[in-house]
Parts: sequence; C-alpha cells; structure tokens
Amino acid sequence: RQWRTWCAALNVKAKMQKKNGIQQALSDMKTVKTKFTSFLSGISNQLSQSSSKDTKTPDKLALRYVTPRIVVLSKGLPKKGKTSKSLFLPMDVMFQTQSQNRYMGDVAKYLTKEHRGRCMVWNLSDINYDTKGFNDQILQFNFHGMPSPSLENLHQICKSLDSWLAAEVDNVALVHCASGKGRTYMAIVSYMYYSKKFKTYEEAFKSIEQKGSNLNPFALLVPSQHRYLQYFSTYLRDGLPKERELFISELVCYGVPAFGGKSSSDRSCVPYLQIFQSGKLTHTNTGRGDNGGEPTADNLTLYGPDDKEINFKIGHLCQGDIVIRMRHFRSIRQRTTMFRYSFNTGFIKDTGKSFSIVLEKTDLDVAKENNRFQEDFKVELRFSEIPPEEKKTVVEAEVKSAKLTQSKKEVESKISSPINDDEVDEDITQLEDRLRQALADAEIEDKVYEPENLGLASVESEEIQSPGSFSKIVDASVEVQDDGDQLLAALHAELAEDDV
Repeated sequence: RQWRTWCAALNVKAKMQKKNGIQQALSDMKTVKTKFTSFLSGISNQLSQSSSKDTKTPDKLALRYVTPRIVVLSKGLPKKGKTSKSLFLPMDVMFQTQSQNRYMGDVAKYLTKEHRGRCMVWNLSDINYDTKGFNDQILQFNFHGMPSPSLENLHQICKSLDSWLAAEVDNVALVHCASGKGRTYMAIVSYMYYSKKFKTYEEAFKSIEQKGSNLNPFALLVPSQHRYLQYFSTYLRDGLPKERELFISELVCYGVPAFGGKSSSDRSCVPYLQIFQSGKLTHTNTGRGDNGGEPTADNLTLYGPDDKEINFKIGHLCQGDIVIRMRHFRSIRQRTTMFRYSFNTGFIKDTGKSFSIVLEKTDLDVAKENNRFQEDFKVELRFSEIPPEEKKTVVEAEVKSAKLTQSKKEVESKISSPINDDEVDEDITQLEDRLRQALADAEIEDKVYEPENLGLASVESEEIQSPGSFSKIVDASVEVQDDGDQLLAALHAELAEDDV
C-alpha cells in the first residue's frame, strides 16, 4: 500500500513538472516572438529613416510630367500593407509598403521644393489622406461606384484646372486617381479639349503619350469613360440634354461567360444584376425577379454551356447617370464583376415607346479584353413604355418639383424686386377702406339684435327684450369696434416694420 502511494505521488510530481515545462516553453516562445518582432520593427524604422534621407526624384516617386505644368502619379496610390504568416515565422508580421500618407508626404515635399509651393492637387481617387504637405491646396472630387464623373463634375474639374493654370505661369497641377490610369487621363484629356488646346480627343491623347515606352493613355480608359468623353464634347457644344426617364424592361446576354470554373473553357457562371443611379444602388436582380435584397446561393441560378442566353426581367425606371453591373456569385464573401455598362439617359437617341440597344463585347467594361467572354458575346438592353403606375409616380414627382421651383422663383423675385412706394400707399389705403367698411357694417341696427346674426349663443325672445340682454348686445358691438381699431393699428405697425 505504501509502495502504491509512493508511486502515485511520483506520477503526480512528474505530470506537474511536465506541465510546468510546457508552460515555460510557451513563455520562452512568446519572449522570442516579442524580441524578434521588435528586431524586425527596428530594421524597418532604420530603413525608412535612411530612405527618407535620400533625395527623392520623379522616377522614385513615380511622378510623370504629361505636360510641363501637369503631373500625374504613374502608378497611382500605393497599396496597403498585408499581414503574412509562414512556417518559419509563426507570428503575424506586417510587411508594409509605403503608406499612402507617407508617400503623398514625399510627393508634397518634392513638388513644394521644385515649384516653390505653387502646386494644386486634384484628387479623383475617392481616398482621403493627409493634405498638410500641400498646405491643404487640394480639390477632391468623389464619384463612388462610377467609372466616370457626371458631366457637371467633369466640367467643374476642367474649369478649376483651367482657372488655376491660367492664374499664374508658375502654377502646377497634380492630377491623380487610385490606379493612375482611367480617371486621371480622362480628366487631363477633357481639360485639353475644354481649353481648346486640341480640336479632338485623339490629338490630345497622342500629345501625352510617353516617348520611348509602351504607355498608351488611350488604351487605359475603359469603354464607359470613352463614351462619357463623347458625351462631354456634346455637352460643351449643345449643353446638357434633358435627362429623360427610361423604363428598362429586360436585359439579355447572348452567351455564357466562363467564371464558374478554373479555366476559360468552362462556360458557366452564377450571375446577378445591379443598377446604380447617380452612384446609388437602386435595383438588384437575381434573374428570377427583383428580390430587393442581398443575393444568396438560394435565389441565384447556375448557367452552364448548354444555356444559350441569360435573361433578366427587370422592370425598373431610371434617369440620369446609370451604371449596370453584372457580377458572378462565388460565395457570400467573394463576388466577381463580369461586366459593367455606364450611360446617361439624356443621350439615348431612340424616341420610340419600345426599343433596344445591342452592346458588343467591346462596349462593355471588364469584358472588352477578357478571354472568359467569347468574341461574339452580346448584351441586349430592352426598353419599353413606362407603365401607368410608374407614370403616375413620375408625374407626381414632376408636379411637386415644379411647385417647389415656382415657389422658390416667386420668393426670389419678391426679395430681389424693388419696392414701389406708390403701390404700398395704395395697398394701405385699400386695406383701410375695406376695414372701415367692415366696421361700418358691424354697427348696431335693428337686424343685428338677433343673436344668430351677432354670433352669440341662442337666447329666448323675451330675454332679448329685457334691458339686461340688450346691454350684452351693445357690449358685444363695442368689443367688435375696439378689435377693429386694434387691428388697424397693428396693420400700420407691421407696414412700418417692413419699410425699416
């Protein structure tokens, strides 16, 4: 018995030592992790300090002068750092590239020194960063979800660029977006066309091609951006057309793109459709009708190689700047944009009640140079007459808008119109005459002794003939006369205040 007790005690002691040893090992690993992470951070800080001492050049900062006074970020804004794990480093280590704030700080230092602080920034990236380095001389234009700015915004970009560069010969403009591609060169080419430096967009694109490289700014723009450039030339010539209401009844894709498999030969996808108006999502369609909510695996359809077309019954009224986007559903967390089409309803020339627009592969963003789409892939966008219930909604909205506009104009005209003293005097005289006439009509006569004519409570006939009831009637008429005098005095007081 003692032997068993002694063995059990030894076993418990061994287990405790093993447990303490594991805990000590874990503690040592944490210590090593902390020291190693601190070591990596120190190296990173030393590298950043040494790099900050280096003289920054346009090549190192990826700056490109497309003209002597217009600068772009040829690589756009730097991407955010990523966290990496490996078998050799079993801890989270941040291998971070230059942050956007630090990068733009270096750009600001270089441009401020090079151009003596005469640099203004046009930020088209929808990304905010520290603007102190530029002395807050930054104009930010946001158009979230839209490949192109609205025509009014594009006009404002061109006007502001033209004003800044025309103000002083030493002024310089930095124009950039997130990628350094489409939005950037679209804005610059629009400015060159707007300022009449070139007669056509083709000439403007050719002038900013980088010699000795394969950079082709024309190819950096997506089809929707080229479409809005044509809109902009029409807008500058003829003004903004009326943004007509169009009723999208149906969208049909002729062909199935290869997004469901691993290769471009696997023709399959799980599509859903989104419609944006002025940058806001207004319609979502899963192919089985507008579910009005977030697409899920339960309400979507898988299309395969045996399907000849993808059909969406839409039934949606739209107006203004519209973006139609079709996406492939991989999972709740992963979706892929298959194609995108952007247009303005005011530039649709068809005037029939029902018509359709057929879009080639080259008309679609993303799909244009994507081998997941067959070369004969097409999209037909069908429009139909606005249904009566939609017309009623549109008419009510237009009437309400017209009334608000008219009321605003009336108020503005009253505020801005000069006061005519003769008219004021005439109005006062007319008011006084009408008021005196009303008081005269209220004088005590035999017919007003009746209670119903005086607005008093009904009284028996014998009470009317009594002295007490007669005194009540006289008192009431006196009160009316007093109220009239007070009203006249108040009217004169209000008119006097208006004159002041």
